[in-house]
Amino acid sequence: MKIFTLATIIALASTGFAQTRTTSTSTRSGAARTTAAPATTTTVTTPSSDAAVVDSETTTTTVAPTSPSYSASENYSQTTVVEEKDDRISAGGLFLEPMLGYNRSESSARSGAAPLLTDTSGNLEGGALGLRVGVHASEIIWLAADGRYMRANMRDSAYDTAAGDLWNAGATLGLQTPISGVRVWGTYIMGGQYDPAAGAGALDVKFKDARGWRAGAGLHVKAFSVNLEYEDITHDTTEVQSLGSVAIGSDSDLDFNQKGYTLSLSFPMEL
Repeated sequence: MKIFTLATIIALASTGFAQTRTTSTSTRSGAARTTAAPATTTTVTTPSSDAAVVDSETTTTTVAPTSPSYSASENYSQTTVVEEKDDRISAGGLFLEPMLGYNRSESSARSGAAPLLTDTSGNLEGGALGLRVGVHASEIIWLAADGRYMRANMRDSAYDTAAGDLWNAGATLGLQTPISGVRVWGTYIMGGQYDPAAGAGALDVKFKDARGWRAGAGLHVKAFSVNLEYEDITHDTTEVQSLGSVAIGSDSDLDFNQKGYTLSLSFPMEL
């Protein structure tokens, strides 16, 4: 028979299972995201089967943390920026602009060595018609052929008073704000003539080979525009058609110049 000592009895009484488990969970406030628990360590102590020997076996188990998870109810927001385009503005196409106006210009002529002609000064005025035909880009830039016609009444110091047909043509480059606003342009005059009726002494001349420039600005609302232009045009050749009943038909080096303003209403259309 074994005799148990007091120390053996105490050891048996104190044996058992000791288990410690620590769990930490952190939840992010205000979001549907949950932070995974850290590694959990469990320690188990098992007594030896021999009660006479105070010994123990310890087993440690470590649980690895799981990856973060997202709740299925988590909402995502996305902001999309959409650039709106005004459907009223044409990307490009045909440009057309008829116009109606009134012109008043100062005129002068220098005869040089031209026979039958002397230096003169005076003025031109009358109603004018015009038409531009070309192309535009986004209703901002336009390039067009520019033609003008005017029934011009001339009052001249030497030629006296005469009315005649005046026309010229050129190329115009313009800029404007779409739909409504300000317009500006410039025109290079590449040709034209003025053919007044016979003047003093039954002298009948025709001014040809127009060259010069025109600059203008206007205010427009859609297809309606109010414009003001300034022009400086010189006819480099003067044809003496007749003197009285004598037909001449010769050219001279008389230069006929006109400088003045045109006030007009026009109807610009971007097609």
